[in-house]
Amino acid sequence: MYFHRQELQHSVTPDKPDAVYARTLQEDVFTYLPEPPAGVPMPPPTKPDVRFYGTTELPNTVEKLAGRAQDALH
Repeated sequence: MYFHRQELQHSVTPDKPDAVYARTLQEDVFTYLPEPPAGVPMPPPTKPDVRFYGTTELPNTVEKLAGRAQDALH
């Protein structure tokens, strides 16, 4: 069971505001990066789950023929 206490574990009061630290913290927390940095490796590509119908890695010729037949009829 979890419980919540309002008081902090360590009571610390700053002597004066630190503008440099505040600016650094703000840049780190609120900076938008459209893509990961160059040093971060990309995750491996996902593969289809073979437990689901029609999601094998091998091409299914029956499904392809059925799709072509439906395209020809419509």
